[in-house]
Amino acid sequence: MRERFIGSIQSVSQFTADWKACWADFAWRWNSGFKRGLLFLLGWVAMTWLLFGWFDEPLLLWIQGRSGADLNVKRVIAPNQEGLVAFCKWLRVYSDFLWFNFFGGLALLGYGFWKKKVHWRRAGLAFFLAGAMAGVTVQTLKTFSGRPRPSTLAKSEEAQTAYDFRGITFKGGWRGYPSGHSAAVWASCIALGLRFRRALVPLLIFASIVGWSRIYGNYHWPTDVLSGAALGTLIGWFWGAMRGEREVME
Repeated sequence: MRERFIGSIQSVSQFTADWKACWADFAWRWNSGFKRGLLFLLGWVAMTWLLFGWFDEPLLLWIQGRSGADLNVKRVIAPNQEGLVAFCKWLRVYSDFLWFNFFGGLALLGYGFWKKKVHWRRAGLAFFLAGAMAGVTVQTLKTFSGRPRPSTLAKSEEAQTAYDFRGITFKGGWRGYPSGHSAAVWASCIALGLRFRRALVPLLIFASIVGWSRIYGNYHWPTDVLSGAALGTLIGWFWGAMRGEREVME
């Protein structure tokens, strides 16, 4: 009983130290790289709109394999697309904050405690905190942008095009910009990939698949996803900072 109590105290002490270390690394990266990060974000978003903003609608239809379709009419899913649409719905659930960012971070943290690996514990915290920060930031931006989702065009007479921004709103169908899934997933994947460099490419591939699913599943416009990815990348870069040694997957 006494050993369990001492073990619990040690775990709490380790968690507290890891928590402080993660925030210290974040503060260091924030202070040393905020200007560069902000320029990166603004540049990415500007290029996104310059390159893709003017043909957001046809690009979405092309990705969905239904070029020339009327966006103001409810989408008809072709038989050969049913599997991919079902996959997008599945990914929508399991790439959200609860399943991916929270439980993913908890799994990394738990493994770190089990194997007594401090870098795994801190990676788990960074994974979770990056996703949480991206999620809070995006939800705020969504509320102020008031951009209709692709599916909203077929449901509401108020929305006719992808560019019918309406400003502050709390209606889900009008909170499309930027993509929350993309931002949170990219943030956590970047934060984890910077700490485990061998996993960076697979993580980026997964984040890209999530972004694609948001477009193909008719949840977001391409610029929503690209802007969300930009924000997530910046936040992940902040949380992926390590002032100590660089760790890799073992």
